[in-house]
Amino acid sequence: MDYNCLEIIPAVAFSKVEQLTVLSLSNNNIRQMFDVAGYWIFVVELDLSYNVIDRLPESIGEMISLEVLDLTSNRLKSLPRTIGKLRRLTRLHLEFNQITFLPLEIGKLAELQLLNLESNQLSRLPSSIGKLSNLMQLKLTDNLLQRLPTEMGKSGRMNFQTVLI
Repeated sequence: MDYNCLEIIPAVAFSKVEQLTVLSLSNNNIRQMFDVAGYWIFVVELDLSYNVIDRLPESIGEMISLEVLDLTSNRLKSLPRTIGKLRRLTRLHLEFNQITFLPLEIGKLAELQLLNLESNQLSRLPSSIGKLSNLMQLKLTDNLLQRLPTEMGKSGRMNFQTVLI
């Protein structure tokens, strides 16, 4: 459903499709992500890139099967604390948004391998980012960062292949 003029997608739109694992709604005009409570629990990959979403619902944390979440190029300013419930998430694309703040719960994403935060408005990172022991790629270019949390180097568990600051 990419490259359309969709503005609203009701959560119930695909609620009867139990085998739906990949949902791509990129390059539309979606303004707000709907309350996904009880819906889309089997979705493994969700692409909402290149829309105009300005906030995520708290219910995003109920998408327990989610492994890839792409929110590239939207209008997000922050993430809900429930993002930490996405325990299977391996790739999180948040580049080209307006994010100024990350919740501490980001550190609960134990399986996260890629975190792309390029071109946002972050001035600091939460200390909990040091708990992301599977993180291999961290992209932070074009932000307002003045320093990195000391916790990133203390654990000795981080196994970076790529760090772009």
